[in-house]
Amino acid sequence: MNNLIARRSQIVEAQFTGNLAQGQKYPFTQDPNISRKNIVIYGIEAYTDIDLNYTSSGNHVVYDGAEVSIVVTFVDANNVERIYQIPYNSLLASKNKGFIRMIKPFTIDLTKSYVQLTDTGYVGSGQCAVFNLYYTYEGE
Repeated sequence: MNNLIARRSQIVEAQFTGNLAQGQKYPFTQDPNISRKNIVIYGIEAYTDIDLNYTSSGNHVVYDGAEVSIVVTFVDANNVERIYQIPYNSLLASKNKGFIRMIKPFTIDLTKSYVQLTDTGYVGSGQCAVFNLYYTYEGE
């Protein structure tokens, strides 16, 4: 697979709700198009409110500066935490000279993937950690 070509991409979000707590797992909002277990991701990009103010569902994206207090874990189809607690700020293309994080492709289980806070002082309840996943379908 040529990972330099964006075959498909989709914005996904994990909303911080309720009383925010350090270490608590906040799951991704499920979307039938990408929550199936036949999605192979090969690139990840994250956003703050400087890049994208609101998600398509009307939720506010985390503030610029909040990226230092968020980590994300992506779980594969075999229930292995394949990308474990990667810092949100390392996925921001706007702060990394435009580079999108390319990864060795794997089948993701978005229903088990999540984000966590390392510090609750920078994120407000209702805000979302937002990612653009670059993917293809298995066998495509």
